[in-house]
Amino acid sequence: MFSESVITKCVDFVLRRKTVWLLSIAVVSGCLLFSLPQLVIDGSIERIMLKDGPENVFHEHAKELFGTDEVISIVINSDDTVWEPGKLRQLEQLSETLAELEGVVDVFGLTNYRLVDSQYGMLTTSSISQRLAEGASVDELRTLADSDPAVRNNLVSEDGLNAAINLRLQPQAEARLGMQRELVQQVRDTLQQISGSERFHLAGWPVIKADLTNYMERDLRVLLPVMAVVISVLLMLSFRRIAGVVLPLAAIGTAQIWTIGGMVVTGHAMTIVTNSLPIIIIAIGTTYCIFVASAIFQGIDAGKDRPTAIRLALQKTGLSVVLSGFTTMVGFAALKMNHLEVIDEFGTIAVWGVMVSILMALVFMPCLALFVPIRPRTPSANPRVASWDRFLDRVLANRRIIWAGTILVVVVSGFAIMRIRVDTAPVGWFPRTSETRLAVDYANQHMAGITPYNILLESDKAGTFQDPEMLTRIAGLQRWLESQADVDTTYSIADVNKVLFRALGGDASWYRIPDDRAGVAQVMMLARSENIEGLDTLITDDGRAANILARSSLLGSEAGVEFAQRVDEYLAQHFSDLKIKKITGNAHLTYLTNIQFTSGLASSLAVGMGAICLVMMLLFRSVKLGLLAMIPNMIPVAVNYAMLGLVDISLNAATSITGCIAIGIAVDDTIHFMVTYRKKLTELNDVQAAIHATLNAVGRPMMTTSVILCCGFSVLMLSNFLPVISLGLLVAVTMVVCLLCDLVFLPVLLTAKMPVLSLPRSRRVASVVAKLAFGRSTV
Repeated sequence: MFSESVITKCVDFVLRRKTVWLLSIAVVSGCLLFSLPQLVIDGSIERIMLKDGPENVFHEHAKELFGTDEVISIVINSDDTVWEPGKLRQLEQLSETLAELEGVVDVFGLTNYRLVDSQYGMLTTSSISQRLAEGASVDELRTLADSDPAVRNNLVSEDGLNAAINLRLQPQAEARLGMQRELVQQVRDTLQQISGSERFHLAGWPVIKADLTNYMERDLRVLLPVMAVVISVLLMLSFRRIAGVVLPLAAIGTAQIWTIGGMVVTGHAMTIVTNSLPIIIIAIGTTYCIFVASAIFQGIDAGKDRPTAIRLALQKTGLSVVLSGFTTMVGFAALKMNHLEVIDEFGTIAVWGVMVSILMALVFMPCLALFVPIRPRTPSANPRVASWDRFLDRVLANRRIIWAGTILVVVVSGFAIMRIRVDTAPVGWFPRTSETRLAVDYANQHMAGITPYNILLESDKAGTFQDPEMLTRIAGLQRWLESQADVDTTYSIADVNKVLFRALGGDASWYRIPDDRAGVAQVMMLARSENIEGLDTLITDDGRAANILARSSLLGSEAGVEFAQRVDEYLAQHFSDLKIKKITGNAHLTYLTNIQFTSGLASSLAVGMGAICLVMMLLFRSVKLGLLAMIPNMIPVAVNYAMLGLVDISLNAATSITGCIAIGIAVDDTIHFMVTYRKKLTELNDVQAAIHATLNAVGRPMMTTSVILCCGFSVLMLSNFLPVISLGLLVAVTMVVCLLCDLVFLPVLLTAKMPVLSLPRSRRVASVVAKLAFGRSTV
């Protein structure tokens, strides 16, 4: 046949140039190996946002007007009140030390924040430290601080047991994750050098991003060696010979170098989502190597010389590995339909990883096998045919139970999928006992929440936000915000006007917005002349735009998106005359990502399933049989997403891709089964006999590869990240469900009374398909 001649020519092309192939792969691997230290590990949350989406563009506009919202918060807890001269001096010294760190542009702390009041009819602005040195009493300072909305719960708790120091980052520190990590580590080192009974809690979004990156590095250092050990043990148990471990490991290791090296060369960073990809590629590559290696060992054990055994093994398994790899690549490529950059990158890198895994399994490993000693062994006298026959007889004897069970699983999965909770909370990715999680929980409980929101108001007219009527509306917005359970504190230019006007009046009754534009103009002139803290983050110089700062303890995206919708509705109703009135912030953008998860998920799954179904139809030369072969692969995907609803695992950046991973990998066993079944059906002219022969031929390798995939993905459960742990659990369980569907449900489906399952109309066509089949492949 033409197809056989093509396969033979490809095999000969590889084996006749074995030395050239090995040297070429070694040279490329060496070059890529030296590039691995340049791999960038990026735990930034911005990677799971729409890079060029309108919300991101608006956020950048807000940052241009009012600067960054990146803040590192240090909450200092004391057994006694922080309102003691000695402790206040310690806070002052700590603030001064932190201000000297590279990357810090401003330090807002209890001791260096300048309070505003009047003395002898004169406006005074000075810090608590200065006032303390000038002889002011602690009680007087505490009373003044408690009356300032910028201080209350932002810099000191109401009970006086907690104080905060907020570090505002320079733009270059915000843009460079490496600089943020260094800064966070320097802050931690500084805090560790302080002796005393105080306890420090480091929180804020820069801390979360830095710690995410640190945890990712730890995962790579730990999970890859663990995976290597697990695979080595499984290979030894499968082949029970040294060559059965050395050859696949060499191919898998080389594929790993090419995959990660390709990321470096193309400028891709290891992100929160792609962090699990090395383990996934190892698991997938191992299955390809097992099919090829087992065929090689079978030939050698049968008494054939090594070159002949390798040639026959490639002719027998080459096309099957290519087809399996192609369907897996289709599943991963479907992820590129997602709008999120990080998931698009995952799909690209995964496709590349599968391609090089196929190359190493079909080219590198066979060529290397020509030089590695492989001792022949006496084939086992027990082909385990009787075991598979008994298994199939039991399966077919319980058709009704299996049908009922399958329908029940599908129905339950449908209801469970409706309970899926879409949620992205970066803080929730850390274990509950982690330092990061505990610090955030403490800060949210005892101070204003760590989640910042910015509400941007902008007009076409200069001086709009120096109008008393507009400032009154802003104050109304703040009252509404603080009435929401989601908001802890707010701060705006309206508050600055109230504080300064009170100082000018010298009485608490003056704590209000000035009555006319002249009064506001006077207050704003004083604010600028006295260089009031943070004024540039609240209003532009021309008064054309204003920024309301809100602090929240919200950590979940579902509640965050709902809160943002309420804010936008309020803004549309009460600020309809303004050109721009919108909520923004890093947290807000992160939470909006959930919408992209759901929309991108549906399209990715549809494209993936559709493309794989098309491959099945072409492979089997039958539309009906191609659709039939997809049924056992759709059930595991349904179960995969049903587990999200049943176990209450949130749909996020990591778990959203499990369906495409599952459908891309699970279809491999179905292809092995169905192609062999078509061949046996043509030979035996009996459906049940063909299924018996099929299970005897491919049952054991299907089980072996499924066990390896299950164990490989289970390694991800040793990760520090809850989404990665969930991904490992979901895909591992899905692999088990896939195996059960192929070994239990598919035989029942094939023996059902359906016209499509009858013998092919053309034996010639079936014979051609059989020639392209995977053939008998056992471990």
